[in-house]
Formats: sequence, structure tokens, C-alpha cells
Amino acid sequence: MQTIYDTDAAASSSLYGGDSATRAVGLPVSTGLGRAYAPGGSTETASALLQQMRDKTAAMMAEVPQEPAVTTPFVGYKEDTNEYFSAGKVFKADLNEGRQAEAAGLFDVVNEKLPPGFKPVLGAQAKAKLKSDFENQGFMSDVTRRAATKAAGFAGTGRELGIPGAESARQYFSDVAARNPSQISTAKDLLDKPLTTVQETMGELPVDLAAMAVGAGVGAKAGAAAGAVFGPAGAGVGAGLGAILGGTLANFPEFFGNAMTEQRSKGVYDPARAVMTSAGSSALELLGPEAWVARSVAKKIAAKGLPAAVGDLSGARALMTAGAAKTVGKKLAVGAAIEGPLTEFPQTVLDRYGGYSDLLSTQAIDEYIISTAKGAIGGGVISTIQGTAEYQAAKNFTTKLAEDQAIAQDVNQPVQERIAAAKRVKAILDGNSSDPAIAAELAAFRAAMTALAAAGNAAATAAAVQTGAPANLMQAQGPALTP
Repeated sequence: MQTIYDTDAAASSSLYGGDSATRAVGLPVSTGLGRAYAPGGSTETASALLQQMRDKTAAMMAEVPQEPAVTTPFVGYKEDTNEYFSAGKVFKADLNEGRQAEAAGLFDVVNEKLPPGFKPVLGAQAKAKLKSDFENQGFMSDVTRRAATKAAGFAGTGRELGIPGAESARQYFSDVAARNPSQISTAKDLLDKPLTTVQETMGELPVDLAAMAVGAGVGAKAGAAAGAVFGPAGAGVGAGLGAILGGTLANFPEFFGNAMTEQRSKGVYDPARAVMTSAGSSALELLGPEAWVARSVAKKIAAKGLPAAVGDLSGARALMTAGAAKTVGKKLAVGAAIEGPLTEFPQTVLDRYGGYSDLLSTQAIDEYIISTAKGAIGGGVISTIQGTAEYQAAKNFTTKLAEDQAIAQDVNQPVQERIAAAKRVKAILDGNSSDPAIAAELAAFRAAMTALAAAGNAAATAAAVQTGAPANLMQAQGPALTP
């Protein structure tokens, strides 16, 4: 028979004993929850209910839209200063600092906090803007880059000479060049962007030609002044030598300054090597079509105060015989070959050697190919201009000579004009008489003038006899008196 103590013990065990304890105290067993029991039943019942509540809560929360975490990269942009902010750094939104930041991955950072004045901009948008700016720089960017690179080289030489402020100037011009970067940095770019390659070459070329012209002009004037003590001939020789020296010195400071800057970036100091390679690169400039600029300047300066040159009649006629297409085409081919593989390629090798840069790396090979290609394009352009100018000059020269020959032999022209024309013809033919064909032409011209003079003299004498008026033999003979 159960006692009250037995009942109490059963009741106490119901707190821990599960289904049997529940029945022992006389409580109904819930069947609506399957294996989950109503409160007061057991710890198993409570756990089941708690899990049900958790599951229900999770299901309800899943139906509520959650705000996604910010994972899209964005940076700060300040319009009035044209600056970006990312990862604690502020940098210019240009093709120098901007591209450096892109390479460092700063446009791929999620900047949750921005400094005052900076507005959020998607990193992808910033990179797209840089890409657009890079691909649409234009002709003036090419001119600016080449001029800044040359100026930086000159400033580098000034630094080596101890000129105050030269290093600051070099850094400034280097930054300007970096803000106008070349789009052609690998050999593959030459094939992918042929029009861009031509555009860049055309932008860089005027700077080099201008430097050559200025240097040659200064050198030619100094040389002409020095040679003048030996007379007109000495002035001409001095102008020619001065133009060569001036053209060389115009490029030397750039080569030397850049070589020394490269050396310093590598912790090297070897000015002797820099001088040697820079002198070699400068001398190579005078082998290519750019030397035509120096020669042209020298000729103009040397011609001042000297008798006018009679011109190369044989050469002019040879060009006319060849024709414009052949003349210009030959110049183009020769100029491209000289300026590309024979000038720019060895210059690039010398420049890298002078700066203690490797000579056979992938970057070096790309530089060799790019410089050779651009040199060939530039040389071809200069030589085309040169060939066209020479052909047109030859055409004008031979045409004027033919016109003067016709005027000199036209008895209907005023006698003074005939005499002047005959003198010009005689000077040209006489100056080129080392050519047997032209010597024969000169003799024939003199014979023709003599015959015309004799005929005019006879006609004037006959008229004087008939009219009784005095004969003007000077008018009748005309240019026969001058040969």
C-alpha cells in the first residue's frame, strides 16, 4: 500500500523523471506536441518547446528583409582640389598619383569613414575615369611629355653641376611627364595601337627638332664668328662645324642628366660612364635625318654676307629625272632605316647602360622595340619632308634656269632684262662646268648669244644705213657682251 511519502517521492521525481513521473502524480500526458510535452512535465518537454520557439523565430526573421553589409569599394573625392581619399591617404586624381594609387589597390578599398569635404565615389567609377583620361590624352600631352622629359634631363645635369634648385626643377618636370604618360609601353602596344604610336611620335618630334635647331643655330653663329678671321670661306667652314657641335651639345645634357638620375636611384655614382654613353648618344643624332636641320641652319647662317651659291644643277636635274615619287620614297626609306635601327636602337642601349639598367630584361627589350619603331616613324616623316623640300627646290631651280635662258635669247625683251638673265645663266652653268655635259651646254649658250648679237648688230647697221640714224649697237647686241 502506498503511503503519502511514496506519493511525495513520485511527485518529486516527476520534476526529473519524464513521462513516468508525469503519470505518477496524476497529470495528463499531452499528445498534441508529439515528443514535446506541456509545462510541468519534464526537462525534455521544456527543451522541445524552446527549440520550437527558436525555429519559429528563425523562420519569421528569415521573412524580414535584411540590410546587406557594405562590400562595394568606394573612395572619397574632393572636387575643389581634385583629390581622392582611400585607406588613410589623399592623392591627386591625375594620371600620375591616380595611376600609382590604382596599382596599389587603393580604389578597391571600402572606406566607411571619409574626411570632411570628401564625397563617396565608387572605386569602379574612379578607375573608369582614369582609364578614359589615359586613352584620350591627345597630341598636346605627347608634346608636353617630351618637353618635360627633356627639361628633367637638363635639370638633372644642373644638379650634378651643383646648381641650386636644379633637383627641385628635375622633380617638377618629372612629375609633369608622369602626368602625361605614354600609351605605348610594350611591344604589343605597337600592334594594338598603331595610330596612337604615330600620334605620339608626331607629338614628340617637334621638341627634338626644335632643340636640334636651337643648338645648331647657336653653334653655327659662334663657329661663323670664330672662322671669320680667315675670311668668308673660314666663316662658312666655322658655321658648319659649329652647327655640328651645337647640335650635339643640345642633346648631351638630357642624356647625361637622365643617366645620372638612374644611377642615383640605384645607389650608383659613375659620371664617367654617363659622360661616355651620353656623348655617344648625342653623336648618333647627327647621323640621322635630324642632322638635316643642323645642316640647313648652318647653310643659312654661313650664306650671310657671302655670294649667293649657284646651286647643284646636276643634282637638281637628277632629282627631276627621278621624279617626285621616287625621290621622296627613297628619302623616306633611308631616313626610317637610319633613324630607327641605326640611331634610336643603339641610343637606347647606351642610355640604359649609362644608367646601370639591365640590358636584356623584358622591359629593356620593349624599350628597344618601341624606340626603334618610333625612330623609324620619325625618321621617315623628317626624310619625307626633306625629300619633298629638296625636290621642290630642284624644280624651282631648273625652272628658273630655263626661264632665264629663254629671256636671254628673246630679242623682244628689254635689253637690261636679257643681260641680267644671261648673267644668271652664265653663273650657274659656269659654276657647274666640272660636269662635261654642263660645260658643253655653257659653250652652246655662249655661241647662241654670240649669234644673236651678230644678227642684231647686222640688223641695226642695215637700219641705220637706210634711215641715216645712228645705230645703237648695245641695244642690238644685248647680252652677247656679258658671257
